[in-house]
Amino acid sequence: MDSSDSSIQLIIDGGRHVCYKCGKSYKEKRTLKYHLKYECGVEPQFRCPQCPYRAKQKSSLKSHFALKHLNEINKQRYSAFIDGRFVCCKCGRHYKERGSLKSHQKFECGKEPQFQCPHCPFRAKKNCNLRVM
Repeated sequence: MDSSDSSIQLIIDGGRHVCYKCGKSYKEKRTLKYHLKYECGVEPQFRCPQCPYRAKQKSSLKSHFALKHLNEINKQRYSAFIDGRFVCCKCGRHYKERGSLKSHQKFECGKEPQFQCPHCPFRAKKNCNLRVM
């Protein structure tokens, strides 16, 4: 048991902090504390405005909404701007800059790696990822 916080019983197993309620484990103590306070045994508080889906984390709801509903709402768009981030409607990845999203959509999203390393079987989605170390 951790003596710095007597209100929470911490079990450490293999260097990971384990929730005594549900058994989920976390690398960091603060992540376990967040889980105990906002997630474990707590009903999901973030509701999707389009369907019955509910999430325990706001970021999970944002990803769900981008993946499941934005294409239905506006089929001509390939991205959305949610909370200051550019979101790919195909996969839910988000970026701070529009250019990064456009690069992702052009070279990565839903595509097989097209660049082959001349020295080994490694393949990359971007040529710049083939740089020699």
